[in-house]
Amino acid sequence: MKSSLLKRMLGFAVVSYCIAITPVQAAPISIDFEFSPITVSFNGVTQSTGNISMSIVTDTNTPNIGSGFSDFNNFYSADVYFTAPALGLNNTRVNMTTDLYFGSSIVGFRVTDFGTIFTAFIGPVLSFGSAFDLSTLVVPQGPIALSGTFFRTTQAITFENGSSFDSGAFVALSDRQNTVTVGFATNDVPEPGTLMLLAVGLLAASCAARRKSA
Repeated sequence: MKSSLLKRMLGFAVVSYCIAITPVQAAPISIDFEFSPITVSFNGVTQSTGNISMSIVTDTNTPNIGSGFSDFNNFYSADVYFTAPALGLNNTRVNMTTDLYFGSSIVGFRVTDFGTIFTAFIGPVLSFGSAFDLSTLVVPQGPIALSGTFFRTTQAITFENGSSFDSGAFVALSDRQNTVTVGFATNDVPEPGTLMLLAVGLLAASCAARRKSA
């Protein structure tokens, strides 16, 4: 009886352990831009942004909702964050539906359509094992210097804190000190619930073994 109980407990522990070490399949991708100061209309006032950075964040499970494989045809639902201390933005999320897009030589985000857009020309430096499948993205090493960028707002870009880049902007961003870094990280850390299962299984097995030896 005790032997049978021990086997069941050990079996439970093994199953729990196998679940625990199974990696989470979706991996986050963050495309991080750093820009020199630009002058834009923000909250109704034309002003300098000071140093400004932007992150476009999605994950490898996000499907391509685009229509092809040329520069402006590959879209992925994503969140966009801006940091610009002079504007009161601190990793503040854009409070609109935004898409990441990739092309053979560009990366950026759009709001709804290409009326409000941020485009960065990076040259043919991003590659995929399967064309524009995010799970097969080959991450370049180090920051990539941008060969050209522009920022256009046919509608205001609003943020969660109530601020906004006003509509009507069309700004070519200086190439000076403008870079983009692509971050791609796997997540092999088990979830807390899975760790609990592992702990319960191992504890049960330990208790059964003690009973048998007693």
